[in-house]
Amino acid sequence: PRAVPVAEAAAILVIADLLAISDQSTDNSA
Repeated sequence: PRAVPVAEAAAILVIADLLAISDQSTDNSA
């Protein structure tokens, strides 16, 4: 049962990292 929340948390962290990188790239471009 714990494997599911962990997987979801990992996915959220990965998505958050991708979004953060995209935001940084946009800021740098601007």
